[in-house]
Amino acid sequence: MGPPPVRLTYYLAKHQRVQEKLQKELDEALAGNDDPVASFEDVKRLPYLEAVINEALRIHSTSGIGLPRLVPAGGYALTLPTPQWLTDCMAAMQAKYPDDIFEAVIRKNVTSGVYEFRIKCADCPGKHYTPGPGETLQNFEVHLKNRQHRSKVNARVHPPAPA
Repeated sequence: MGPPPVRLTYYLAKHQRVQEKLQKELDEALAGNDDPVASFEDVKRLPYLEAVINEALRIHSTSGIGLPRLVPAGGYALTLPTPQWLTDCMAAMQAKYPDDIFEAVIRKNVTSGVYEFRIKCADCPGKHYTPGPGETLQNFEVHLKNRQHRSKVNARVHPPAPA
């Protein structure tokens, strides 16, 4: 794929959200700097820039054996900001189905290795639903309308009276 700067440019073009977040960090750090080339002093303490560079080098290492992913003892919690469209759709769906309990979770796609958002239903353990099509929750709404799901929600909300 080419040298590290080419790889980094490729991944930034492929992942628009990362590019936008990095651009924001750079714009804030370099505000008022008219020089077209930033100095090392200006960018050496930018955490997101460092993370992006390290991740690009980890994925396509200059070393033939790759680079290890260093994780602190006890693990590392992956946190990704929930896209605004997903937050809005979840709120609208919750308003439409107030008795249902569900949440957006992050899952790693076992085939591609990419982390993706899924919708987890509290009444149907072990099931995770893909948002979509597009920036909607129509796929998940099919589940919410399912007769078996509705039965589980009704049993939770209106439990049978004790005998």
